[in-house]
Amino acid sequence: MSFLKSLLFGSAGSYTIFGTKMKFENELPSHLTPPSLDRLGIISQLAFRCIHSDAFRWITQGYTHVFVHEMSHALACKVLTGQNSEVNVFTSLCVGNYQPPSAVGYASDWKRTLIETAGPMGDIAFATCKLVAATALKSYLSWPVALALGSGAVIWISGELLYAYVSASNSDHGDFGSIARRGNTHLALASTALASQVALGIFAAIKLAA
Repeated sequence: MSFLKSLLFGSAGSYTIFGTKMKFENELPSHLTPPSLDRLGIISQLAFRCIHSDAFRWITQGYTHVFVHEMSHALACKVLTGQNSEVNVFTSLCVGNYQPPSAVGYASDWKRTLIETAGPMGDIAFATCKLVAATALKSYLSWPVALALGSGAVIWISGELLYAYVSASNSDHGDFGSIARRGNTHLALASTALASQVALGIFAAIKLAA
């Protein structure tokens, strides 16, 4: 129950999941910098306002999305390196942090690209499941629930794409910024994987709605 409260409402707590140490805490430590979405004018301002709204986080399951994103990094890391990571969700800003083991520093560039791509792809997969469920079960769900599931999924998919674009453009320390610094081939393949996943999810939702 405590874990569900953390996922849905951002309640503080520490857990171990598949060997990964997981913590929900309030404040972002001073040595960490929150991700920036500055670059797209009014879109960036709207995204900033949404992510800082408690109602938005609860309705769209924001803490769960952050958890899925960071845990996807950790699980990919475990598969590719055999080592466990640490994951934190900072609820005051609804952002997360993935701390890889030292073994990642010795991994090949392609393994690191796969680990970094796994975060947004994991969250987009989760959001796609919500979108498909809202579409497939629309006859059985009340419209507020279906709307919350469907619109929340679309918003978080858009957010992952926005963050990937801004991070790659700035070549910052975000997922796609790190990928971009490894070269155009890494960035092109990671971007293609992300775009293909989104396209397949939208196609599935449209087919179910027909």
